Amino acid sequence: MRNARLIATLLAILTFSDITAQMVIGGSTPAATAVLDLQSTAKGFLPPRLTSLQRNAIASPAQGLTIFNTNLKIVETYNGTRWVNAATGIATGCGAKTSATDWKDFLCHNLGADQGADPFTPSYRLNGHYYQWGYAPPCFGINDAAQPCPSPYFGAHGPWGSGSSAGNDQGYVGSWNTTTAPNGSWADAGKTTKDPCPPGYRVPTKTEWEAVVANNAVSTVGAWNTIPNPTNYNAGVQLGTLLYLPGTGYREESIGILDERGDAGYYWSSTESSTDAWGLKIDSGTPAMAAYPRTRALSVRCIRE
Repeated sequence: MRNARLIATLLAILTFSDITAQMVIGGSTPAATAVLDLQSTAKGFLPPRLTSLQRNAIASPAQGLTIFNTNLKIVETYNGTRWVNAATGIATGCGAKTSATDWKDFLCHNLGADQGADPFTPSYRLNGHYYQWGYAPPCFGINDAAQPCPSPYFGAHGPWGSGSSAGNDQGYVGSWNTTTAPNGSWADAGKTTKDPCPPGYRVPTKTEWEAVVANNAVSTVGAWNTIPNPTNYNAGVQLGTLLYLPGTGYREESIGILDERGDAGYYWSSTESSTDAWGLKIDSGTPAMAAYPRTRALSVRCIRE
């Protein structure tokens, strides 16, 4: 009897669909422009719920495919090129493998970069700010007269505005902080109050950066400098298919001079190394970890907690 009722229901739906090319569930009359109309005043529509790793395993996703990402806690849609936040249209599918079976979500942009810029198309908008290790400066004084900050400066503003030249002062930064942050300011064991990453994210550990490099294909992007060129925003490194790091250079530890933009990129980890700290260096070769003075200002790319 149950099977008979099911067959009858399916036949009724198919007949209705053939006549109107529409379906309604929970009501009697579908909206005129809807092929499928779900009607309820007490319940919602529940899309498929996938982790980022499960989402990435979908082969050749159709344009418009929609899921709820259980890692990011958002609805995502595939726009034909990459996964984006269904509410904002901004790319969300950023991250990399940390083993053959494990995946970690990263922010799509460096801290301080233009969040509306395509995170996979090199431009000055992807550069972002420069941070001294162990600090979370509320603002940056260098080259930002519209937002003056009290000294000392614990980093530097990245390029901004309507052109790529803003924020490119390579000279001495007055009131540059030269006091090393104490151990524990950032930590591998968990996010600290000095961690500059937004809620739900933190600075990656040395081990996590090493795992990303070891478990993802590394490809260089753009033309790397052969002579100094502070406006070279085209060089970077792709780790796997969903994590792009621009070659941002760094701000020197004693007076804050901009150096090596387009030659290399430097990304902090939370891991201490004696009185220094570990950072990931990218260039035209293989990415590698090295220890840098904590008062040097590097880029920050946040990983999901």
